[in-house]
Amino acid sequence: MPAVTCGYCSHRNDGDLARCANCGAPLAAPAPKSGPAADPGPSEAPPSPDHRYPALGGAVARIGHDAESAARFGGAALRHGADAFRTVGAVEHGVASGLRTLTERKRYSPRHWLMAVAGLAVLLACGVFVAGRFSPPVAPVATTSSARLPEPLRAATCRPYHAEPGERCVLAAGDPLLRGLSAGRDLTFHVRTPTPDTLAATVERWRASARMIVADGDVFAAVGPSATVHYADTGTGVVLETGAFDGDRSARSFLERSGLLDQDSS
Repeated sequence: MPAVTCGYCSHRNDGDLARCANCGAPLAAPAPKSGPAADPGPSEAPPSPDHRYPALGGAVARIGHDAESAARFGGAALRHGADAFRTVGAVEHGVASGLRTLTERKRYSPRHWLMAVAGLAVLLACGVFVAGRFSPPVAPVATTSSARLPEPLRAATCRPYHAEPGERCVLAAGDPLLRGLSAGRDLTFHVRTPTPDTLAATVERWRASARMIVADGDVFAAVGPSATVHYADTGTGVVLETGAFDGDRSARSFLERSGLLDQDSS
């Protein structure tokens, strides 16, 4: 088998080799022994190395080899990059599926929702308890006629009075306010808040029948027949009428002890 000389590095290669054993450059096929020599065309002309610079040919061959290796490594890198992108896409899909699962109501049973509602109710109750415990006390609003009376008279037990608008109140005989005034009996009195015209007419009637007028201004107080107490406050609109005391002096003492006269500004 004829030896083939490398056209790049001028190395003689024995055997049927496709590339040079020294530099790796492709080897040209040997020329046929018989037959007319064909005039090669421009595209078929073998490379015409410059035998005067064998090192240059080797460098060119090495550059070509390195380019082929780089191409192979580049293709592998591209394949690995594509695999990485597919992995990231799979992870994103899994995360999105998990979020959708968490946000779907059908994932939770009715028991979970009942427990959540019960927890919210407990938190609300605790908030109300803490707010009521540490908030400042609110002064009660007088919604009834008896609530507008002085403090000593609020010890009486009051109920709505059906005979006329207002309340019927009973002050126990053992109350300190009645000591020595009611001969050991409970004191019954009626309290109401009439309209201004009715209040004015009531005061006129009491003034005309009074046995003793104690105050006659914004607050009207008098001792009426049978040692009863008549009281009207034009400022609050409260009208009060008691049962009989032991005498006129006891009725007057009741007015002074109860604090009704303290509201007189005349």
